[in-house]
Amino acid sequence: MRVTQKTIYIPFEKSLQDIQERKFAEETRLTTGKNLNTISDNPAKLGNVKRLTDMISRTENYQNNIQYAINELRAVSDVIDSMSDKLHQIRQLAIDASNVGNSGNLTTLGTYVKGLIEDIVNTANQTYNGQFLFSGTKTNENSIIPTPPEKNNLPFELIKKDPSPENPSGFEVSFKGNFVNREINKDSLSSEVINTKADELFGENGKKMFDSLINLYNLLTYNDNGELRKDSDVFKAGDISRLDLYQKEIAEFNEQINGVAARNGIRMNRFELINEQLNNEIIRLKGYKSQDEDTDYAEAIMKLNKEQTALQYTLQVGAKLGTQTLFDFLR
Repeated sequence: MRVTQKTIYIPFEKSLQDIQERKFAEETRLTTGKNLNTISDNPAKLGNVKRLTDMISRTENYQNNIQYAINELRAVSDVIDSMSDKLHQIRQLAIDASNVGNSGNLTTLGTYVKGLIEDIVNTANQTYNGQFLFSGTKTNENSIIPTPPEKNNLPFELIKKDPSPENPSGFEVSFKGNFVNREINKDSLSSEVINTKADELFGENGKKMFDSLINLYNLLTYNDNGELRKDSDVFKAGDISRLDLYQKEIAEFNEQINGVAARNGIRMNRFELINEQLNNEIIRLKGYKSQDEDTDYAEAIMKLNKEQTALQYTLQVGAKLGTQTLFDFLR
């Protein structure tokens, strides 16, 4: 039977190619830190890694939703604290107005009250991440269209209408948002309302509290005839009764918004617990994924050394094959 160099070199080249491919695979594992770099590495494990990757991605999305809700509730808490402080100041001004010593300072107290009303309106228009906090699903200026006498695209606005006996200043707070829930998906099966609505804080139509504040301002600033008070004006008996009513209403509204803050605190604690659970789940899934996907460096180095040894031996054999002559085939 005739034996040629080609017959000898074909198995040698195939062996050399196999060794180089295995060596390159181990080098790639060490370089990338990944055990699976091509579909051919391990199709079954690759499919499992893809499934785990999808699960991690979905869980991270839910966690992002929860974290957003936590951050918004924190922002709401800060805003409510600020409004509560201002309501307390307004109520204290109402109490001060009932003191005989302040009888000649009613218009000054009224000016203070108006300034605090404007501050509360501005606070109610606060945003988190570019979205209004208390306007339902109308979360940006583009979603709010003012109608005269409204002038801006904010949810709450202190506007001025024609004076009337019931409202001699004509001031009114306009609410341009809605009372629709904003929800997040906290998992694949359930959702959660995250927004605090205006009627929860400010009463009917999202502005009843402001009506009480403006009533107090009108009482301090205008007399029974609807005319601006003079510096020397004092309260009458009926004025004292109305003043007492208004300060009680303000105290009730302050208690109401603090109740909302307490409820939001409970929701925040629940979200933080869910967030921790989701974080633990992500860590668990990443651990499973790492077992299939990440390189076992000790094993990879051992295999690489083995392939390097095999390559050196094969090259030595190849060198001997290259020195064979016709006499070697005739032996």
